[in-house]
Amino acid sequence: MKKILITGMNKNQCTENFYLRQQLKVVPSHPSLIACLRDMGYSVEQRIVEIGENLDEYDQVIVYIHNPSGFAAFVYNALWAISKRKDCILAFDDWQTDSIYK
Repeated sequence: MKKILITGMNKNQCTENFYLRQQLKVVPSHPSLIACLRDMGYSVEQRIVEIGENLDEYDQVIVYIHNPSGFAAFVYNALWAISKRKDCILAFDDWQTDSIYK
């Protein structure tokens, strides 16, 4: 079974179903991505990446990008994942995608 890691720059992007504990009940895109991948037979883990850890056990790493100036406590963790997995997929889940990209 292929293993996929989903991580990001904030708690919502790194914690499965975190949005259920928030006051603002906005459903982000990653829960549906996780559900689709699992339905296709993938083993999916969503968590914070530890700086220094080896990510070679994953067949694919998906990193959600967030604006570093707002609620992004794990920017360096996500950047670590990006630097160690040149083949990672960068994902955006925010209506401010254009400013995040810049």
